[in-house]
Amino acid sequence: MSTVLIIEDEYDVRENIKDLLETEEYNVLTATDGMEGYEKAVKNLPDLILSDIRMPNMDGFQLLQMLQREKDTSRIPFIFLTAKMEMGDLREGMNSGADDYIMKPFKVKELLNVISLRLRKKEINDEHINDFKEQLITRVPHELRTPLMGIIGFSDIIENDALNLSHDDIKKMAGVINKSGKRLHKRIEKFLQYSELLALSKEELTNEKDIEIKFELDSELLESELKTSFKEHIRANDIKISFENCNLKIQERFYKMILDELIENSTKFSEKGTEIIVKGFIDGDNYKTRIIDNGLGMEYKSTKKINSFKQFSKEIYEREGLGIGLALVKQILKMFDGFMTIDSRINQYTQVEFGISLTKTEA
Repeated sequence: MSTVLIIEDEYDVRENIKDLLETEEYNVLTATDGMEGYEKAVKNLPDLILSDIRMPNMDGFQLLQMLQREKDTSRIPFIFLTAKMEMGDLREGMNSGADDYIMKPFKVKELLNVISLRLRKKEINDEHINDFKEQLITRVPHELRTPLMGIIGFSDIIENDALNLSHDDIKKMAGVINKSGKRLHKRIEKFLQYSELLALSKEELTNEKDIEIKFELDSELLESELKTSFKEHIRANDIKISFENCNLKIQERFYKMILDELIENSTKFSEKGTEIIVKGFIDGDNYKTRIIDNGLGMEYKSTKKINSFKQFSKEIYEREGLGIGLALVKQILKMFDGFMTIDSRINQYTQVEFGISLTKTEA
């Protein structure tokens, strides 16, 4: 049974909502102002908070800000009850992290639908996080141990038997140690990035309030960076790049994080000497980025399994890594209201395309 905290200073409104939700078999807590609501939220950790805006002692905006500062309450879905005259102030609340609002007077069906929707989203997110934690316990130690064993093993040989090793032997072992160290570092960084995305709300992630989120994509600069990246993958002659300049509604580091992950997959699942196309272009109000390789491809059902620690057709294509790369991409796109589509054929090609909204001025 889900618990809903109602914070409303008008007795009739508060009691009517309470009776309605209890009839729908919700466990209901009530508070008469923001201060009492804050204390009950911290103590009881309800599944959802329904709060008026204008209240004595502490209004809804102040309450939301205080709850956002608390780790245990920052993720509780928060819905404003607002009168029509307060709509001009609602942007402040939504920017502070409110999930939704209901305008007074409201219809019963509307209220129940909004509550049900927000509780379901919270349930899905909690399942996602719990799955991540479970897989973290079972999978990560093995994935981190593999490159670490290479580092420890070859460094032990060099330390204990250096006099009997040739210069070439030591050089080869140092190369393996270096490669294993970089692989380990990359896996740790990817894990930390995904952990950050799971832990932060959209407002915390973007860290922007009144300033518009914007990435000014410079095609020449980005193409130069990608060519350098492909040299590191020893695929410099395989890349075909074209981008259009634009202003994207995403932070630069997150756009490049998506791009790097998808390009890494293309180089990993295609043979050296085969072409990889990377193209960015404006399409209506969105900027689409397309990556195409002529590699192993995948089955249709595999494209539906993009999730934490689940690699594409892992039983067929065994590849190194935590398998969270594409889940990382999905999480970033979710935070910035983006989208992604995949088209692929076994042993023929894979085309991944993701879209990000243009800024208002660009659109």
